Amino acid sequence: MYFTSFLIAESRVSPIPPFAFDQHEIILGVEKYQTVLSGNLIGNSHSEISLTTKDSTGHISLFIYSFVNGSWIKSVESELSNDILFVDIATIAGRDRLIFYENGRFSYFDPEKQKSVNLLSTSFNYKGSSSGRIPWVNMTFDLNNYSLDDFIIPALDGFSIFMQKSDGTFTDPVKMGPPEPYLDGITFDDTRTYREVGLNPMTIPWYLRRVHFFDHNLDGRKDLVFWNEDHFDVYIQSEIGQFDATAQSFSTDVPFDLDGMYSFVFQFSHENTFSLLAGLRKRSSHTILEDIKDMNGDGVADLVTHTLSGRSFLKMKSLYKIYYGQATEDRIQFMKNKGTTVFPSGKGGGAVIGIVGIKVSGCTIAVITHRMYAGGRMCKVFDV
Repeated sequence: MYFTSFLIAESRVSPIPPFAFDQHEIILGVEKYQTVLSGNLIGNSHSEISLTTKDSTGHISLFIYSFVNGSWIKSVESELSNDILFVDIATIAGRDRLIFYENGRFSYFDPEKQKSVNLLSTSFNYKGSSSGRIPWVNMTFDLNNYSLDDFIIPALDGFSIFMQKSDGTFTDPVKMGPPEPYLDGITFDDTRTYREVGLNPMTIPWYLRRVHFFDHNLDGRKDLVFWNEDHFDVYIQSEIGQFDATAQSFSTDVPFDLDGMYSFVFQFSHENTFSLLAGLRKRSSHTILEDIKDMNGDGVADLVTHTLSGRSFLKMKSLYKIYYGQATEDRIQFMKNKGTTVFPSGKGGGAVIGIVGIKVSGCTIAVITHRMYAGGRMCKVFDV
């Protein structure tokens, strides 16, 4: 397997040279199962590349490649526990660490000591396969803007939040959020319920789509927010970077049917798969809470919905609506009649990766990215 890296080449002359990157190749070996991640794992001026492999006997190894004197070299080689289920990169006590989960605990690899260090003990209903590849599963996020990654671990009845302390240890978990609403739902291409499928590398990002993160009470700190049937539950962040254990609630008049793009696939469980794909069915329309983020650059979060309409699951037409947030005395309100509508051209026959608002020459534009079923990605740009 070859891994190609690109390093930005700084230019101090004008005009800009035709190529802005230097290309390097790293030969990673021939193991069938390889997981490649990057991070500043050793503390050099450049990030390193980590390679976790599993051979045909289930033996798991770690290799770290560093950029030294203009080329990539193997700087670390170590054996890991054969019980590892997934890996990730997280900032622990100010350092990027390769972390992994096994048998009810998270650990990280210390490259100086060449060994694993216990990080956090917790069990959850993980049903990913222990055979085959070692997947990348991301459940770590800097929730309080302290430059330290915290854990959000999904469960059937909500989420367990572990906040990281400055010394790299974690607080006791706080349970937040409502239960998963589709536990007894079935996707159109499966016979198992979502409860039976459980938490695995595919569904964990689905669970985490229900977590919204914005400054609700306008105190300069972002809060954790969840949609709960007909209202939002908000957990306010305190001055010390912790979140209240008890939720406040607020409602909105903005119309939507579903929370998170993943929920869309549960709306067709009783339909014939061929008719659904070929469009031999009645036209349907669903409006999804896509995201809550500042789309127009005014420092106030906005609410984005995504409506998919059509007969064929592969040829749905997309419509995005951005409802601007308005700052009141003590919180944000989303204005039902104040916003903008975006009509992407073509069909929505791909999974939405994201919609973001960015400033270009003083104007705010929306960039919508789709992953196309035929392969590749497509970006669409619109005025906001």
